[in-house]
Amino acid sequence: MLLRRILRRLAIGVPVVIGATVLNFILVNAAPGSPLNSLVDPEAGPAVRKQMAARLGLDRPLPLQYLTWLWNAVHGNLGFSYENDRPVVQDILERLPATLLLAGTALVLAYVVGIAIGVIAALRPYGRIDAASSVVGVLGISIPSFVLGLLLIYVFALKLHWLPASGMTTLGTTGSGGLLQHLVLPVVSLAIFDLAIVTRYTRASMLEVLTEDFIRTANGKGLSATRVVVRHALRNALTPLVTLAGLSLPSLFGGAVVVEVVFQWPGMGQLAVNSVLARDYPTLLGLSLVFSILVVIGNLIADICYTLLNPKVRDD
Repeated sequence: MLLRRILRRLAIGVPVVIGATVLNFILVNAAPGSPLNSLVDPEAGPAVRKQMAARLGLDRPLPLQYLTWLWNAVHGNLGFSYENDRPVVQDILERLPATLLLAGTALVLAYVVGIAIGVIAALRPYGRIDAASSVVGVLGISIPSFVLGLLLIYVFALKLHWLPASGMTTLGTTGSGGLLQHLVLPVVSLAIFDLAIVTRYTRASMLEVLTEDFIRTANGKGLSATRVVVRHALRNALTPLVTLAGLSLPSLFGGAVVVEVVFQWPGMGQLAVNSVLARDYPTLLGLSLVFSILVVIGNLIADICYTLLNPKVRDD
C-alpha cells in the first residue's frame, strides 16, 4: 500500500537526518578556529574567554553538546545565532522562501526544458537538435555554476544591460516584474547542470521505449504519432526521471549555496556562507538540519510519484 510505503520512507528518513546532523556537527567542530575568536576581545584575559565559553556551552564535551542541541532541536529550539544574537529559527524562516523559490524554479526549468529537448532529440536521433543538445549537455556538465553565473552577469548585466546583476529586488520597483528579472540569471546558472542531465536521460529513455512492442502495437492500431509519443512512450520514459529528480536535490541545494553568493540572493545559501565565516555554529547546524529535512521530503515526494507511475511498484 502507498501509505505503508510512505511510513517506511519516513522511518528511514529519521536516521538519515540525524546522521547528517552528526556529520555536520563533527565537521563544524573540526574546522580550525573558534567562535570565541570573534566574540571575545583579543585583549581580554583567559577568564573572560572561559566565561564566554561556559555561557555558550562550548566548555562541555562534544557528545554532550550535540545531545543538548538535538534535544532542543526536537522541541523546535535551534538556539541563538552567535553573530546577531537572534533565534536561528527566525533567521532560517526569513531566508527559506528565497531559497525554495530559486531551487524550485530551477528544478522546474531543468525538467520541463530538458524533457522537451530530450524527446525531440530521441524522435530525430543524430539530427541537428540532437547534436546541439549533446554540445549543450557537455558544456552544462563541465562548466561550474559559479563560472556560468559570472559569465551571465558579464554578458547580460554589464554589457547588454538586459537583466540585473544581483539581489532579489530593485529599489523603486513594485510587483512581480522586478522579481522575475532578478530570478532569470541565478535560475539559469543553477538549472543548467540538471537540464543537461535530464536531456540525456530523457533521450536515452525515449530511444529505449520507442523500440518496445507496445509502441509498435500502438502504431499498428493507427493511433496518431502525438498520442503514441505523449500517452504511451513519454509516460513510460518519465519513470526513471522521477527517481533522478529525488537524487538531484542534494546537488541542487548545494549549488544554490554558490549561486546565492554569486548573485547576492538573500537565501539560506548566503546565510550558510556568512555563518561559516563567522564560525556561527548554531546557525550552521540549523541550516544542515533544514537542508537534510528538505532533501528527505523531496525524495519522499519523488518516491510517491514513482509509485503512482509504476503499477508494478504500486501493487507490491
